[in-house]
Amino acid sequence: TFGLLATMLQVISVAAVKPVWNRGFTRVMGRWAVGTLLRWLGVVLIAVAVLIDRELFPPLPTAFGYLGVVVPLLYVELKFIK
Repeated sequence: TFGLLATMLQVISVAAVKPVWNRGFTRVMGRWAVGTLLRWLGVVLIAVAVLIDRELFPPLPTAFGYLGVVVPLLYVELKFIK
């Protein structure tokens, strides 16, 4: 579940940066900040899900599901933008 969430947040983040990629540093950084906040939202949602139902969302597998997807996608983000 959180791997899918990480993928969706990454796609939204790349879609936010891609239109302004060649339009100036401040615009790119503004959109990049939005993407970073979305990724942090995913981390907060992990904590919320674990606190609500620890049996359905065990902490370690839930965190690995999210981070195991978002970290590799961060490395290929520039390829998606260009």
